[in-house]
Amino acid sequence: MNPINPTTGLADTTLVEQAMKATVRSYKGGAHALGIHLNKSPGVLSNEINPSQPHHKLGLLDAVAIMHLSQDFQILKAIAACVNHSIVHLGDFAATCDTELLDIYAQWHAEIGDVSREVSAALADGRITRDEFHRIRKEGMEQIHFFFEFLARVEALIDE
Repeated sequence: MNPINPTTGLADTTLVEQAMKATVRSYKGGAHALGIHLNKSPGVLSNEINPSQPHHKLGLLDAVAIMHLSQDFQILKAIAACVNHSIVHLGDFAATCDTELLDIYAQWHAEIGDVSREVSAALADGRITRDEFHRIRKEGMEQIHFFFEFLARVEALIDE
């Protein structure tokens, strides 16, 4: 079940807002560099990713362009999570080697640990806040992603 924003009754987009902000901020040159590619000023782009600016919204086509330029797909992952879906990178794993398989297996289990840490921290006071739920969901979606990437690499090893 996808979380609902109690104020609007619509899907809770907190993860999407956080992912947009993180992607823009982590891009080399930030909003200024991305703004050049998008033909926008850094101020406009910054306003579009700021949840406190409700009349400024980043468009879907600009989000796709940002993901393409940054090669960072956390926005797509967050959109999928917002509507109770998950995405899996469909890489070419035809040449998967043992070390790659072990590496993705270790990453998957590191993500399981992240989920466990968030659940433990959230339950420490005996209640779950909405922010804690968002952190648990974010880590859970990341864990799911790594499981399916691991599964795709294992499938590439099938010898029939």
